[in-house]
Amino acid sequence: MRNNEICTFLTSIHEENIKLVSCEKIKGDSTKWNYKKHSHSYIEIIFFKNGKLNVDSNGNRMQVVTYNLLFYPPGVAHQEYKNPDINQEVIEIGIDIGNVIFTPDYSFKLTDERGVFLFLFEQIWWEYSHSSETAEQVIHTYIKAIFLYSIRYFKKQPFLKSNLVSFVTEYILNNYRKEISTEKLASMCMVSVSYLNRIFRRETGTTPIRYANQHRVTIAKQLLVTTDMPVEEIAEHVGYENVNYFWRVFKKATDCSPSEYRKMFEKKKEG
Repeated sequence: MRNNEICTFLTSIHEENIKLVSCEKIKGDSTKWNYKKHSHSYIEIIFFKNGKLNVDSNGNRMQVVTYNLLFYPPGVAHQEYKNPDINQEVIEIGIDIGNVIFTPDYSFKLTDERGVFLFLFEQIWWEYSHSSETAEQVIHTYIKAIFLYSIRYFKKQPFLKSNLVSFVTEYILNNYRKEISTEKLASMCMVSVSYLNRIFRRETGTTPIRYANQHRVTIAKQLLVTTDMPVEEIAEHVGYENVNYFWRVFKKATDCSPSEYRKMFEKKKEG
């Protein structure tokens, strides 16, 4: 998943290899903007103090807004699209990170939720522009802090919507025999129950629990027509400790009880 890939990349950057190679404050229609498709041999990080920008990174579109941090890993091709209606103001830093490669080949962003990154970028710019005696060491410390706070962000960040749905559906398909609750699924995905239900319903048309029940009924139907297992055992096999509850779920899905479903199939075979 993307968050794990990003964390792996960021944690693989060794502090002894960190070196600032560029630092710019860019405002408005500055000629420092490069609107052509390009890439860098270093990681470029842009903090948006103000503005809005559309970015294309290897065919993946994203919109970056105020208080976003935009990461371009080394070698990742990207193109920014000028927005003449917005007064852009950003701080850009380029950081040599040695031979670390970001294999997935895409750019990514985060949101400065507490103003920490604004402080770090402003301090880096101040040290860089004033060239004090200890500027290099101080800048190095601030850059390490940017990476550490970024790792914390992506470790705690909830699943992306598409990944969330994929994770939940895959988990249900592989664990339908176990107890499944919306609370447990939401906790695993680090999101609220209401958020999980809303996104899952939007993407699939149903809730996680209904999806689980549908899959369990499908498996139960197969067992009813291909085995002689008692209904009680089938209920337990597909994750229901309460046979009566299984009976109600099955009847709601098929308009008949498990026993009636088995008999109907047997009559079809005889006919």
